[in-house]
Amino acid sequence: MRGLLFREFMAFAEERFGTDVASRLKPPAEAERAWNPIAAYSHQGLLDLAGRLGELTGSQGADLLQAYGARLFHRLALLYPGFLVGARSALPFIAGFQAAIHDEIQKLHPDSEVPHICCTSRGTDRLELVYRSPRRLGDLAEGLLRGCADHFGERIVIDRVDVAEPVGQTVRFTLTRA
Repeated sequence: MRGLLFREFMAFAEERFGTDVASRLKPPAEAERAWNPIAAYSHQGLLDLAGRLGELTGSQGADLLQAYGARLFHRLALLYPGFLVGARSALPFIAGFQAAIHDEIQKLHPDSEVPHICCTSRGTDRLELVYRSPRRLGDLAEGLLRGCADHFGERIVIDRVDVAEPVGQTVRFTLTRA
């Protein structure tokens, strides 16, 4: 997981809960450490940050990861607008995500461990997506989907079913344009 995602999580925490809370997220031994945006870090660090933020704020880690994912989509769209060139609607963009984004990330960073996303179209207003990753970041994926719908200004209902244990490892999302 790239350091950029950790930096963006810290920015999310500061925006949502303030500088005081964000400054207490990292253990004292790591307080001065900044994440190199292109360096690879363990995904567990992000799960730990979300858990710690939940402890500090009384929020659920899953809810925080979903909210962070929605914000992250908007940030990535600003930082990497080339990935959205020609995209006019959320469902077709999501349907092509694995080939357009994850495959490109792996070309740039061969050591990246991106989740596998398989999409099945069910008409112009419905899409089924299966997210698979041993990193158990289904909540983050759900947030990214919500952020994508918001980015395109579309109302999309997202139904989620965790289809395997542990929760968040294999998730089936059904997206329906409302």
